[in-house]
Amino acid sequence: MEIKEVDPSLIDQMVYIEQEAQIKPWSKNLLQSCYNYDYYTILGAFDESQELIGFLIFDEIAKDSNIQEFSVLPSYQNKGVGTALLNKYFELLHSHQMERSLLEVRAQNIKARSLYKKFNYKEIAIRKNYYAAPTEDAIIMEINL
Repeated sequence: MEIKEVDPSLIDQMVYIEQEAQIKPWSKNLLQSCYNYDYYTILGAFDESQELIGFLIFDEIAKDSNIQEFSVLPSYQNKGVGTALLNKYFELLHSHQMERSLLEVRAQNIKARSLYKKFNYKEIAIRKNYYAAPTEDAIIMEINL
């Protein structure tokens, strides 16, 4: 597996991963819009045949970073892909001297919350009814670097 930045030409693969992995997937337009801003980075996980199997979108503003979207194909979940993406993410944050990382996760997404806790994220707040279709609370998680 290789972790590297995702080229905009792979947007259709990102859309496919979103549709397979997310309850409410981001649209193609929303994913494409991330390439319009310098403060966004899109990391991708690529299998041995260089197929995109997961990605992580984050921003860096001032000394904070926010994970905006994180998707892994279901057939690759629980196989270290998310861990590899987060390892590369933290490597970049440290090299850019970021001080904090924040994210929001569905309250019912126990697998994701568990993964974040392995990286020492702490649950710091709840946003009631933050997600729609289905309506669900968001757990805000944070780690100071």
